[in-house]
Amino acid sequence: MVRQWVERRGHWSGWLRVSPLHLDRSRFAQDIALTLRQGGPLDDALVHVAVEAEHLSTEDLVLRMATAVRGAGRPVLLVLDDLHLLRYRTSLDLVVQLAQQLPAGSRVVAMADQRPPWHVGRLVAQGGYLEIGLGDLAFSRAEAAGFLRATGLHLPADAVDELVHRTEGWPLGLLLVAGALKEAPDPAAAVRTVEGSSEYLADYFRDEVLGGLTDEMIRFLMYTAVLDATSGSLCDAALGTTGSATRLLQARALGLFLSPQDDRGEWFRYHRLFREMLRAELQRHEPGAEPRILRGAAQWYEDHGRPVEAIEYAIAGGEALTAVRLISANTQYLNSRGQISRVRRWFEKVDDETFARYPPSAVMATWAWALTGDAPRARRALRLAESGAFEGPLPDGSVSLESAVLRARAALAPDGVERMLTDAEHAAALEPPGSRWHTQAALLLGAAHLVNGHTADAGRWFEQAARFGREDQRPGALTALAEHALLAAEHGDWAMAEACLRDSVELREAGNLQGHMPALTSYLAAARVALHRADTQLAIHHLQSALSLYESPSPAAFPWLAVQAAGTLGQLLLELGDALGAERKIAEARRHLVLLSPAGALAGWVDGLAAAVDTALAQSMVEKASMLTTAELRVLRLLPSHLSLAQIADGLFVSRNTVKSQVAAIYTKLGAETRSDAVSRAEEDGLLRRWPEAQSARPDVHAP
Repeated sequence: MVRQWVERRGHWSGWLRVSPLHLDRSRFAQDIALTLRQGGPLDDALVHVAVEAEHLSTEDLVLRMATAVRGAGRPVLLVLDDLHLLRYRTSLDLVVQLAQQLPAGSRVVAMADQRPPWHVGRLVAQGGYLEIGLGDLAFSRAEAAGFLRATGLHLPADAVDELVHRTEGWPLGLLLVAGALKEAPDPAAAVRTVEGSSEYLADYFRDEVLGGLTDEMIRFLMYTAVLDATSGSLCDAALGTTGSATRLLQARALGLFLSPQDDRGEWFRYHRLFREMLRAELQRHEPGAEPRILRGAAQWYEDHGRPVEAIEYAIAGGEALTAVRLISANTQYLNSRGQISRVRRWFEKVDDETFARYPPSAVMATWAWALTGDAPRARRALRLAESGAFEGPLPDGSVSLESAVLRARAALAPDGVERMLTDAEHAAALEPPGSRWHTQAALLLGAAHLVNGHTADAGRWFEQAARFGREDQRPGALTALAEHALLAAEHGDWAMAEACLRDSVELREAGNLQGHMPALTSYLAAARVALHRADTQLAIHHLQSALSLYESPSPAAFPWLAVQAAGTLGQLLLELGDALGAERKIAEARRHLVLLSPAGALAGWVDGLAAAVDTALAQSMVEKASMLTTAELRVLRLLPSHLSLAQIADGLFVSRNTVKSQVAAIYTKLGAETRSDAVSRAEEDGLLRRWPEAQSARPDVHAP
């Protein structure tokens, strides 16, 4: 690759392969001088430098070589191959000083298997130094695709993407993998089996990379490959040793597929394939070492205030109790930043026995399942929490397990809305203003008052929940504000509704909660306010966002919220003219009501909405039906049946031609082309229903 670059540049160039003989600075200087002379039109000045090298200082050698090159009037390109063989500072200083003294346009290219321990600070400051490592040489997707085609391997785009991901674009790795894939029956499918532990890659790493290393260094590499990222302090703790920072720098200097992850030279990451090979070697030689290292890493991350990494390592290391303790302490923080799905993934790796042994985790699992739409698992976790015992405050800041369970019960309302109110009142008393969980407790108490028909009390508690909400309580605060906005809208206080909505949106965006359950009521309130402003397009936009969250993750675990959301969606759809869509949402609200017994004010609210929808549909049917004659309506009601047109005619005591004419008229008026199409359109328009007499006015309906 370097040789191709040199040939394309067309410079006067010289190429010197470094050998152990060049540990002698004088010999090294002689060969550089002679290499430069052979590469271009120079006089005997460089020959004299070579002859006298042994008696000249480094400064004089550099000055005389640079002067000779300037005399030629052309820049020079000097390539030094295998520079890693130089171990003495004097020879390396010669290279650095020569690079500084050569005429403008000249280049010194050094190739090495490890980073030379030279001092290039001045060159870096002057913009005269460029270091190209393994990552810089990585192929892009397009380059990798072209390279693979050149080897005779033609892969679909998704397979190329996957291969670049697995090899990190490493050119030699791609070459080794390509050779193996060409032997596979299905190369594209075989891409997903490519790992550093594969024989053709592992052999290369063992022979070419690990071959010259000490046993101590190889063990260090295998142990630290267990870690996603490495630092001296982390490795010392995880391995129970000292001196890891020095070993990491040595590994970096040796070019051992270790990439820096910061500007301070503290954190590193192994190349994916190299790491996979090392971990496979560790499993083969010391199968019990990995869990011990993972547990040590978990402790280090916990001690350094990095709970996410600590949890990941604790789970991987089989420390389930440590993991759930940390998850329980940090769920509120993560949920406030839109990361409840991550919490759920952690809990999916925990069994019921662990939840029973550490009941606070069962409470948090209840919330994780509920907020991600898994109602059955949320209810099961709540039962585990209710049956547990725990002394003293919880790691999440709850004053007691009783308080945490009461809040979860109030949210899931397993015993109906009246018990929901009792649980919420008790929870609010246990978590007064100033506690970490007062916002959630106040929100749930406001919701409990709302669904029991106490709207004034609901408004006060929603206001209190919002007032005491802090950064790590965004979900509760934004939901309380949105509920307050909906309540104000129902009472015609649009100024209050808009003010609450504005604050709710700010919290939603600050916590990146747009796609999460707490945003559902915020979108519903936004749609209501937009409709009040007669901004139909904006209302539809917010309605679609609310519908998306209603479908997934779904508020089904919170039946009172599911009823409220379905009913409000139906109300909005009705106001937008979609009576059939509204009817479907009201039917869904009724299904959620079944889980609430008693259902409080919710049942009456849903009945009122249903009556409004029935009225709208009946009026729509009358309008649509007026398009058809009485005879056409009689025929239309028989079209969904299995009867042929001739049988319909016989049943109506008219001729077949008359029925055919009436059917043709029905198709035209409904915009249908087939019988099934006509039936479908008639059902959508309500023409196949039997309605009571349409009411002239829609009843006034208020949200609970």
